[in-house]
Amino acid sequence: MDLLKTVFGIDVSSRKSNVCIMVNGQKVNDYAISNDMVGFNQLLGDLKQVTKPQIIFEQLASIPEDSRRSWTCTNCAMS
Repeated sequence: MDLLKTVFGIDVSSRKSNVCIMVNGQKVNDYAISNDMVGFNQLLGDLKQVTKPQIIFEQLASIPEDSRRSWTCTNCAMS
């Protein structure tokens, strides 16, 4: 049984995404990635180090004000 709950919070914008990693409610790391293969591979490397991460995406800038909301993809399949 995995006792550690790891959450990746990803705030997406047009040129970069900010990533915050929390374990059992405590921030352990935060960084920005470029929205290209280099940045995505960096994030994928971190995701592969964790068993069953919870992933929370937020992207607000290009969504109309009246339909803004955060959405969650929990235990997304990763190749």
